[in-house]
Formats: sequence, C-alpha cells, structure tokens
Amino acid sequence: MYLLVSTDVTIATVYFLLAIPSHQPPTRSLELVWFKPSAKHTSIPHYIVNQSPRVVLDKLERMGFNLVGTSGVGQSLVWTTHKIDS
Repeated sequence: MYLLVSTDVTIATVYFLLAIPSHQPPTRSLELVWFKPSAKHTSIPHYIVNQSPRVVLDKLERMGFNLVGTSGVGQSLVWTTHKIDS
C-alpha cells in the first residue's frame, strides 16, 4: 500500500492522501486524532491529523511504512511511503 503524506510549510497540519481508497486510514492504529473533510472534485479520500509531519512519519515507520520519495513545490511538501501488504 502506498500512502502520501502532505503538508504546507506554513502550517503544522498534516494531510493524508490515501492512494488506495478501499483501505482504512492507518491513522486509526497510530492513535492520531483525524477527520475526513468534505472534499469536492476529488475521488481520493484524504484525512487531516493535528500532529507535526515528523511525528506522523515516525509513527508510520514504526508501522512498517518505508519512505520512498519526497518532493516539494512552493509551500507544499509531500512524502511517499510504502508498506508491503502481509
């Protein structure tokens, strides 16, 4: 499963973009407070958590997600993580 983690440099909120819509958000097992905002014009579910990207990425790593790429454009940062389904 691939998981995109995105944030804006100017804010501390982390946005989760799930690449596989059929999966439950991993934030349930991360003990993170999250909510699913209503989004128009997108078919990819996304979730917002209230912890810093470093904390979220550390928790994802403990769950077995590996960082495979990172990118930034303007004020946005994106991390791509991957976990092999067991």
